[in-house]
Amino acid sequence: MWVAEQGTDSAEAFTLAPGSSTATQVSVHVSLPGSVLPVGGPAGLVANTGTGFDLSDGKPAGFIFDTLDGHIEAWNQDDGLTGNAEDEVTIPGGRLHRARHRRHEARRRAVPADAAESAAS
Repeated sequence: MWVAEQGTDSAEAFTLAPGSSTATQVSVHVSLPGSVLPVGGPAGLVANTGTGFDLSDGKPAGFIFDTLDGHIEAWNQDDGLTGNAEDEVTIPGGRLHRARHRRHEARRRAVPADAAESAAS
């Protein structure tokens, strides 16, 4: 399993034996240099099991990461067990999406429940 570490702008792999409740870190560590802390950092990742999303080495990414500041970064094990992901896509205004979400959540919490029910009627 992978753990996204926003504080270090990286992701690391862990293994979990069947029936165990303790994860063990394996020697896979990927830095995400495209995002900029403190706003950036990995928000999620997916395994790329297909043949697309090629990196600069011409081989497909093994894992694709999205960051809080609007970057899509990718990595494959051909880069070694530790290394940097490649910054593949930057989404303009990626940081704004997070700010909009916080504003939406603040408004949602500010509306009293009975007012929300009245508005829905």
